[in-house]
Amino acid sequence: MEDNLLLTHPVSIHVIGFGKGTESVIRNVSEYGYDAVSAYMAESVQSIQPSDTSLLAIMCVDSQDDIAMQVSKSFYDANVLTVIVTTRPTEFDHTDYDSKTVVSLDQMESVVKNLLDPLFLPGMICFTFNDLETTLRNSCHFYVRDVIVKRRGKRIATALNTLGKSISESLLNAAKNISLILYYNPQSETPLKIKELLPLNDFIEKMPETTDVIWALSRDCRLTANSIRLSAIIS
Repeated sequence: MEDNLLLTHPVSIHVIGFGKGTESVIRNVSEYGYDAVSAYMAESVQSIQPSDTSLLAIMCVDSQDDIAMQVSKSFYDANVLTVIVTTRPTEFDHTDYDSKTVVSLDQMESVVKNLLDPLFLPGMICFTFNDLETTLRNSCHFYVRDVIVKRRGKRIATALNTLGKSISESLLNAAKNISLILYYNPQSETPLKIKELLPLNDFIEKMPETTDVIWALSRDCRLTANSIRLSAIIS
């Protein structure tokens, strides 16, 4: 699968809502303005099918588990990267999806946003679809952590410290893949300097040898002045 498919095809990514509770998530995602993303509510199994251009399917599940499982299987069987973000610890068949995370409904959009943003926001060090696929393909479970730091000086060190406190040692030791995406506003009064990235290198070096780490640096003009955002996708 080539990364430029995200740009050349109108719909490469499906974000599908199951259950009334996900309606606001789907509505908000549809307003992101990412051309290759189609966000919609599930109506029936027959109305939702992968196409030849489908690369990624994100299932937002708050109910309708039976329909969600059937739709998930259709995408997974078509070799589409299939990710489930659910409020319910439903036992989906592990052969019907690549990775799943269980979150509260008010966290669901944040998870979806952290999966989509690095694919579309411009990067100094780009995070590609292949990177996301490496992190999530057949990983069974994944977790997302997101930190925003609003201050001058030592922003990355502060973000990493906050991130580290939100991730248990057992989760880090069990992780096979971690993707770290750092976002900054290029219009900030305090530009991001190379020396400010040194704590990120130290953080990565402390990861277990069995953990593969991918990191990227992206621009996000939606961030307030002098803020940075650090996102971690862990599987």
